[in-house]
Amino acid sequence: MPNERFDAVAAAYRDAGRLQARIAFHERFGGDVPDLHRRAWDRIDAPDDARVLEIGVGTGKHWRVNRDRVPPRWRATLTDRSPGMLDEARRALADTLPNASFEVADAMALSFEDASFDLAFAHHMLYHTTDPSVAAAELRRVLRPGSALHALTNGAAHLAEVHALAADVATAWPHVRVDTPDALSFTAENGATCLGAAFDHVERVVFDDALLVNEAEPLADYLASLVYIDDDALHGPVRAWLAAFARERLACGALVVHRACALFIAS
Repeated sequence: MPNERFDAVAAAYRDAGRLQARIAFHERFGGDVPDLHRRAWDRIDAPDDARVLEIGVGTGKHWRVNRDRVPPRWRATLTDRSPGMLDEARRALADTLPNASFEVADAMALSFEDASFDLAFAHHMLYHTTDPSVAAAELRRVLRPGSALHALTNGAAHLAEVHALAADVATAWPHVRVDTPDALSFTAENGATCLGAAFDHVERVVFDDALLVNEAEPLADYLASLVYIDDDALHGPVRAWLAAFARERLACGALVVHRACALFIAS
């Protein structure tokens, strides 16, 4: 990953604000489609007393939406590179996982011993590493034989309509940095190849659906989560422009936003 891309990721996940805006967007417009993390959980096959690792826990949404399905004897170790995100997850999961441990960790250099875990999660995070194949090898190392890694990621067409709007934002505001979906290193298209070098068996499960976006404020919030501004004086004008831009776009009718995700199960 280029340094500027890494810096953007670090800024985005220093705290939960940007990620919460993106999560809220999906929750608001997901309709009757079951949550992606609920659907992914259906594929888990692990012991009732499993030792479980998650890298890139973020806000802990994966656990929160499945709180009624977490085996009480699981021993969870939840990690993230961002101390701010870990603090958010610790607060959010105090009731769901009261005995979980939380650790700052680098997915490419895990401190855990070989064959320590019965299950690992790496949801929407392997593309944030500089080399997903190195992270995959580390995850294979810390998993016991016969155990599985579950990794969600996005496909090339994921949220294409929103990212087209983000390109319009970048054109209108050339002096601010707008995050774009280019150069993801671990995707629905190449994930099996990335994981196949470390794991013997890789299964891909595709989850494609669409959002019907018909409210301007959540759309503006999502677009704002993609914008990074060094000049404090620009924050107000840019945010106001985004709100007007979202209203203008939806005045033409609801926006259909396609989601293209895949779950990889590697063992």
